[in-house]
Amino acid sequence: SSPLLTVAQPAEGAVVTEALLTVSGTFNDPHSTLITINDDIKNRPAIDGNQFSATLRLVEGSNAVTVRAIDQAGNVNQMVRNVVYQVDHTPPNLVLTEPANGGVKKTIVVAGSVTTINPPVSVSANGLPLSLNPDGSFSGGLNSVEGVNQVQVQAIDKNNNATTITRSVTIDTIAPTIAELNPAAGTLIDATSVTIQGRVTDATTTSIVVNGVTANVAPDGLFSAQNVPISEGETQ
Repeated sequence: SSPLLTVAQPAEGAVVTEALLTVSGTFNDPHSTLITINDDIKNRPAIDGNQFSATLRLVEGSNAVTVRAIDQAGNVNQMVRNVVYQVDHTPPNLVLTEPANGGVKKTIVVAGSVTTINPPVSVSANGLPLSLNPDGSFSGGLNSVEGVNQVQVQAIDKNNNATTITRSVTIDTIAPTIAELNPAAGTLIDATSVTIQGRVTDATTTSIVVNGVTANVAPDGLFSAQNVPISEGETQ
């Protein structure tokens, strides 16, 4: 006669959210019995007395789990459990507080927070892992070059759902240069105010202030500060 076979786990029609499924049960036969799951002879369940247990990796969607008991006489008993592996495809909620898109900085700091319904979650910036605090916040420096830098921050959960935020940041560590100043140094002026003109050169938008007077700066760098007050004697 066929071996007696019971399957304790999983239940028929079970819906699970984990890829690894425990398959367990009992068997009973007076002769030596072989237990297989999905006809896998190489990876047989662990046996403890008349109990068996194994771990099976599921694929997304429907999975048929066939447990078969075969005794020495070739008698076979089998049970099938249909299991659905339901993968949540909700991506992590990623909030990036730094850097601001289009910002101008001397260095780049990446900061923000992440939450997910599918932990654990990892966060990287331009491929470099960032350490997460218990509350999901993170902060870290990033290597950069002079000029425009693209910063890509990505969060990935255990189901490989990903959220990506990209920011553009300009690194400017070189001070502006000012040239073509008019009037030239040492010019004698018979007035209580003067218009100062010149040209500023920099990689980013620059503001010019002359003795407290804000200058108008043209796109080509030419600037003009009008009604700059001067006093009797030498004014710098």
